[in-house]
Amino acid sequence: MRAGENKIYGSVTAKDIAEALSRQHGITLDPKRLQLAKPIKELGEYVVPYKPHPEVPIQLKVSVVAQ
Repeated sequence: MRAGENKIYGSVTAKDIAEALSRQHGITLDPKRLQLAKPIKELGEYVVPYKPHPEVPIQLKVSVVAQ
């Protein structure tokens, strides 16, 4: 993401995370199943729950870095 002092320009949404996983790793996820409470607005590492099935939660580690 384009960023200044630890802040990014805009925000990272569930759709952005799903698109990045597809582009970088060839993994297809339904962005509606990413449990992102609110858009990410700062650089750093985040744990984002993904629930492909109610009984199968997965914890994804997401790194938001400056370009």
